[in-house]
Amino acid sequence: MKRLQTRLAAFFLAAVILIGMLPARAEAAQSSKPYLIKVNKKMCTVTVYKQDKKGQYTVPVKAMLCSTGADTPIGTFKTPAKYRWRLLMGDVWGQYCTRIVNGVLFHSVWYYEQDPSTLSNRQFNNLGKMVSHGCIRLNVEDVKWIYDNCPLGTTVVIYNSDNPGPLGKPKGIKVSEASKMGYDPTDIWSPNNPYVKKKPTISGAKNKTIKYGAKNVKVKDNVTAKSITGENITSSIKAYITFQGKKVSKVDTKVAGKYTVTYKVKDALGKSAEKSVTYMVVDDVKPTLTASGDLYWNKDKKITRSAVMEGIKAKWHGKSYDSKKVTYKVKVEEEEKGLKVYLVNYTVKTPNGKSAKTERRIYVDTQAPVLEGVTDFEAVVEDESQIPGILDKEALKEELFVEDNFSDLGIEDIDVEVMPLEEGYYKVTYTIKDEAGNKTVTEAMVHISFKKEEMPGDNGTSEDTGNSGNNEGGDSNNNESTGSDGDTASEAQK
Repeated sequence: MKRLQTRLAAFFLAAVILIGMLPARAEAAQSSKPYLIKVNKKMCTVTVYKQDKKGQYTVPVKAMLCSTGADTPIGTFKTPAKYRWRLLMGDVWGQYCTRIVNGVLFHSVWYYEQDPSTLSNRQFNNLGKMVSHGCIRLNVEDVKWIYDNCPLGTTVVIYNSDNPGPLGKPKGIKVSEASKMGYDPTDIWSPNNPYVKKKPTISGAKNKTIKYGAKNVKVKDNVTAKSITGENITSSIKAYITFQGKKVSKVDTKVAGKYTVTYKVKDALGKSAEKSVTYMVVDDVKPTLTASGDLYWNKDKKITRSAVMEGIKAKWHGKSYDSKKVTYKVKVEEEEKGLKVYLVNYTVKTPNGKSAKTERRIYVDTQAPVLEGVTDFEAVVEDESQIPGILDKEALKEELFVEDNFSDLGIEDIDVEVMPLEEGYYKVTYTIKDEAGNKTVTEAMVHISFKKEEMPGDNGTSEDTGNSGNNEGGDSNNNESTGSDGDTASEAQK
C-alpha cells in the first residue's frame, strides 16, 4: 500500500512538472526585455522596436531625435545601470540617465546645476546634430521613456546609416536662446516648468466682413501661429470652414451669410490651440425690376397673376431672379364709359433684404373705334391703267374719319384690303384696331366700268341733225331764194 501511494505521488508530481513546463515553453520565444533600441549615430535618430509574434524585434514603435558625437561607439551593448541625476563631463548634470557602455549614457540635454530650470537652451536646440562628447542626448520626454520602460539589460545597437530608420527623423523643438538656460519644454514632471501650462498661440485671425463677389478670399492670409516655445509653426495651421452647420471647402463670396472659420494648430510637443472667427459675406446688391410697358386689354382679358406679370422681369446679380418672388397690388385709378384704368405696383425683395419696385398701368378698353365715311361707289375709267389709282389703299382712306374713346388713331391706322369679285366689282374691307385690341370692320363695294366709245353710226346721226339744220337753213335759203326770186321779181318788176 505504501509502495502504491509512493507511485501515485510520483505520477502526480510528474504531471504537475509537465503542466508547469507547457507555459514556459509557449513563452520561450518572447524575451523578458520588451524593447530593442537602435541608435543611428550619423542621422542622430533613436528608433525603439518591440517584438513581433515570432519574438523578433521588428516592429518600430517610437522614434526620437538625439545628439550623438564623434566618440559615440559603434556596436551592440546591454544597459547596465540607471541614474535619476548624474554628474557629467564638464561639471554639468543630466536627468534620467541610462548607461549604455563605459562612460556613454542616454541622458537629457545637460543642466548647469542639478535643477530642471538650468537647462542649456543652446544645447537643447542642437538636438539632431552630432555635438556630444559621445553620450546620446535626448529631450526629457524621450530619455525618461527609456528610463521608465527599458529595463537593465536592454540591448542597444549603435550604427551608422544614411537612412534614419523606418519612422524617419523627428522634427526638433526649439527654445528661445534669449537666456542661456531654462526648462526643457518636454519636462512635464517638473512642477514649476512654465511650458507645462502654455499653449500654442494663433494670431491674426479676425472676424471679417466680405463684400459679395469679392475675389481671392484666403482664410489663412495674415494668420500665424507659434508653439509654446515661441517657434513659428504657421505652416501647421489647419483651417476648417462651416456654413449653416455644414462643412464647406471655402468662403463662397457668391453665397451671402455667416461662415465660421476655425483654426487649429498642434506643435511638436503635441500641444494644440484653436480659434474661431466669423467671415460675414454681406450682399448689398439691389435687385432690378422692369416692366415692358403699359398693358392695353379689351373686355375679354381678366386680371390674373399670369396676365399682370406679362413683361415683368426681375434680376439680381445680373441674372434672372425668380418671378414668383415678385408681388403686386392693383387698384382702380380712373373709370369712365368704355374705359377702366388700373395702377399696378410691383415689388421684389431678395434674401439680402434689398428690394426694387416698379409700376405700370393696365388700360381696359371695351369700346371699339368708330370708322365713318365708308361708302359704296362707282367709277368710270377710260382704260385699265386708271384702275390701280382708284383702288390705291391710301386713296381709298382719304375721305374716311376715325374716332376712339382712348387710343389716338388716324386714317393711317386703317388697314385696307381689296378683293376682286366678278368683273368690274371689288370688295374693300376697312379694319381699324385700338391698342386694347378692339376692332371695327367695315366693307364697301366698288364698281369700276369703262367709258363707252362712239360708233360710226352715231356720227351719221349727228350729220343728219346738221342736215336738218341745213334743211332749215335750206328753208331760209328757200326763203332767200324766194327773196331772190322776189328780188328777181322785183327786178322783173323793175
